[in-house]
Amino acid sequence: ARLEGNTAHQAFHESATSKRSQGVILRDVVALANSAGGSIFLGVSPSEKRPIAGLDDATSLSAELMRDVAAQITPPVDVTCATLESDGKPILVLTVAEGTHKPHAIAPGGIFVRREAESAQATRDEIVHMVTGVSEIPTVAAPPAAPASPNGRGRRASAVTAPNAVPGSAPIPATSREKAKPAAPASGRRPAAPKANGNANVAAPLASPAAPPTDLLEVYEELVVADPVAPTTGIEVLDAFEQDGTWYYTLRDLRYHKLIHNVTKLTDRRLWRAAIAQREKGSLDESDVRWDGDYGIWRSYRQRSGDRRHDLVYRGDGDPRIFFGVNETGMDGRWRILLDATKATR
Repeated sequence: ARLEGNTAHQAFHESATSKRSQGVILRDVVALANSAGGSIFLGVSPSEKRPIAGLDDATSLSAELMRDVAAQITPPVDVTCATLESDGKPILVLTVAEGTHKPHAIAPGGIFVRREAESAQATRDEIVHMVTGVSEIPTVAAPPAAPASPNGRGRRASAVTAPNAVPGSAPIPATSREKAKPAAPASGRRPAAPKANGNANVAAPLASPAAPPTDLLEVYEELVVADPVAPTTGIEVLDAFEQDGTWYYTLRDLRYHKLIHNVTKLTDRRLWRAAIAQREKGSLDESDVRWDGDYGIWRSYRQRSGDRRHDLVYRGDGDPRIFFGVNETGMDGRWRILLDATKATR
């Protein structure tokens, strides 16, 4: 379990003595119950390189947590708590079953879901999905086409086409710090259009202004069908264009099968920021990739949370496609074979 670190189905807490840390644990319980269930390890770091910390009084902590789960989480969740021993030290393992009466909430009204390796506040659409079992797709018009600049040229690079978009689906406003605001007048400057997969050489983004821009294009989402080649977690950067000194990106969310348009590096989503930052560094050197046919692992790393992530590459479509921030639960089929082969050669 520690080899994978924090994932969508497991969480680690090295310390669980303070009320604050216990509150975070309860939030993880709610998030796992509202997702697909999982396990929470207490007294253990997500990094296998750190020694087992253990718990001073596992029995008392177990009783206290189970009381809090019963008192603070509604509807009730199915949780068991086991005291185990690791390296001679007591630890606790909470096993959380997937909820049968979603959404579950923690007082005073927090509804959380497991999103990648974190427990996050559920969005309105996620709550609707938990209640109805289907994703709500509100009818929201896409942002209007950008007006032409005085010199007659448009301001966008070539737009992303989505041949695999779900028929009849309307764009969905994204929950983000990038608020919907009217577009500023066009700058008249047209950037070089990137290749369709977004991984070719691109010009370096312009320097950010001294203060964050006050007028940003609206972030909106578009449902697409699952990609048969891509892993099932992580982010792919598809497109980029510059307007009025701000670079905008189109991302593919591989877990939720969505295109997210007009994302900037100011986004509050950590994985999105990381993917954009890596994209801004430039093109891929294929000699740095460990290949197995058309499938490759470019980078493997641990986040501060202890979660192990991989940047993966696929070159079977011609130009390489890069999938950023993929955890091991999102790697099956050929990706899993490649991962296992890489582990065997370490």
